[in-house]
Amino acid sequence: MKQKMTAKNEQVAFTIPVEEVPQLPGDLGRNIQIYYKDEFYQFKMPIHYVPSQFILLSEILYEKVTGQKSSGIF
Repeated sequence: MKQKMTAKNEQVAFTIPVEEVPQLPGDLGRNIQIYYKDEFYQFKMPIHYVPSQFILLSEILYEKVTGQKSSGIF
């Protein structure tokens, strides 16, 4: 997963391998959260249904890439 974001008022880009994040916690209708390499990232979404889509997509991608089920909602 590649993402550009603003951190400490600077545009940064980072990549998080799908196989290292089996599920995305989140506040449905508000955000998704990623904990990776001792860092916590939170992405606020302006459209209420988008966090749910990201959460479901992350579990599908994890299963396709690793061949294992995530411990999420599927």
